[in-house]
Amino acid sequence: MGIAATVLLARILGPDKFGLYSLVLAAATLAALPAHAGLGTLVLRITSAEYVKGAYSLVLGMWRWTIRAQATISVAVMGIAALALWLVSGQLTSDEVHATIFGILLTPVLALSATRIAMMRGLGDPVAGVMLEALLQPALLLVGLVMLWLVSRLEPVSALALYLGTVLVTFVFGYFLVLWRSPKEIFQATPEYQAGEWWRAVFPLALLVGIERLIKYTDILLLGALGTAADVGLYRVAVQGADVIVFALAVIMLVFGPRLARLHAQGDTASLQKLVTQGSRWSMVAAGLSFLVLLIAGEWLLTVVFGVRYTESIQPLLILAAGQLVVAWFGVTLTVLKMTGNERSSAVILGAAAVGNVALNYILIPPLGPTGAAIATALTLGVSRVALSRIVQKRLGVYAGVLGSRFRGNAG
Repeated sequence: MGIAATVLLARILGPDKFGLYSLVLAAATLAALPAHAGLGTLVLRITSAEYVKGAYSLVLGMWRWTIRAQATISVAVMGIAALALWLVSGQLTSDEVHATIFGILLTPVLALSATRIAMMRGLGDPVAGVMLEALLQPALLLVGLVMLWLVSRLEPVSALALYLGTVLVTFVFGYFLVLWRSPKEIFQATPEYQAGEWWRAVFPLALLVGIERLIKYTDILLLGALGTAADVGLYRVAVQGADVIVFALAVIMLVFGPRLARLHAQGDTASLQKLVTQGSRWSMVAAGLSFLVLLIAGEWLLTVVFGVRYTESIQPLLILAAGQLVVAWFGVTLTVLKMTGNERSSAVILGAAAVGNVALNYILIPPLGPTGAAIATALTLGVSRVALSRIVQKRLGVYAGVLGSRFRGNAG
C-alpha cells in the first residue's frame, strides 16, 4: 500500500511536483533526527534486556524519560525550523512555504512514532510494533489521495497535509496499542531512572543513527540544491524501486534486533554467529531475485507502474540496486553493532562514509544529475558495509556476510 500511494502521487503530480513533495519529506525526516536519533535504538536495547530480567521499573522509567526528552527536543527543533523558514520565506513560492510548514509539524510525530515502535519491538512484539505504520497509515494515505484526486486537483501541499493527518491518526492509535499489548506489570511498577547513564549511551547512538539517515537523504537534498525538482522526482522513483532489494533485510532486522541483543547479553557467540549468517543468507536470496527482475524488466516496470515520464529513472535505479546488493550480502551487520554496544566504532565508519557521500554527490550531481547521485550513494553503501563487517569480526568474533559461519567452521 505504501508503494501504491507513492505510485499514485508520482503519476498524478509528475516529476516536478513529486520532487517537491519528496524533498519536504526528506527534510522533515532529517529535522526529526535530534528528537529520536539514538533514543529509539536505546529504548529497543534497554527494553529487550530489562524486560527479560523482569526489571519493569527500568523499562517504565526508560519509556517516560524518552518521551519527555523527545517532546522537549521536538519543540526546540520546530522553533528553529520555523525561524529559518521565516528568514528565507521571501525566496520561496507560496506552495514551498506551505509545504515546509507541514514538514515542520511532522517533526514531533515522526520522533514519537519511532519510539513507540521501539517499545513494541523491545517487548518481543515486532509485528504489532510496525502494524499501524505498515498497514493503517499507508492505507489511510492511499484512500485519502484517491478522494483528493477525485474531488479536486491534487497538489504537493494537499498531499503533505494528508500525510500529516494520517501520521497523526496512526500515532494516536499506536499509543493505545502500547497500553493494550504491554504487560500490566510494567505500568504497575514504580519507574526507575538512570538518566545519566542513558544520556551517555544515547549520544554515540544518536550520532550513528544521524549519520545513517544523513547518508540516506544526502542525495535527495543535494539534488534539490544542485539540480531541479524534476531530478528529485525521477531519483525518488529510483530509490523506491531499489528499496525492494533490501525489503527482506528490513523485515529480518525488525525481528532479529531484540534477539541479537539478548544473545550478546548471554554471551552466546555461537548462536549469535548462526543468527547473523541466517539473516545474511535470507536477505541475499531475496535481494538477488529482486535485482534480476529489475535488470531484465526494470524499464518496462517503470513505464507500467509510474508512467513514461519516469523511464529516465532506470539508470539510477540499477546503480542503486547494485549498491543494495552489497548491503544485503552483509545482512544485519549494522544492527549487530547497534545491539551490542559498538555504536562508537560504527559512527566513525559511517561518519567517514557520510563525508565521502557528500563530496561524491557534490562532484557527480552537476554533470550527471540523478545518475551521479546514484553512483555516489551506491559506492558509499558498499564500502561502508565492508568496513562495518570488519568491525563486527574484530569486536565480536562474528563473521558477517553470507559465508560467515563457514569461516568459523559452523554448519550455519
